[in-house]
Amino acid sequence: MVTNRANSANLDIHRGEGVELFDVLDANGEKTGQVKPRHLVHRDGD
Repeated sequence: MVTNRANSANLDIHRGEGVELFDVLDANGEKTGQVKPRHLVHRDGD
């Protein structure tokens, strides 16, 4: 699941768990404006 920063608070509330969200970076290390849960960043190698 990828979301944007504006929806990140809703993600935590609706899932009912302590989700740690990471900013998704592009190849240059710049923030893309998207965030992903920690487990998906590790799974996908972001």
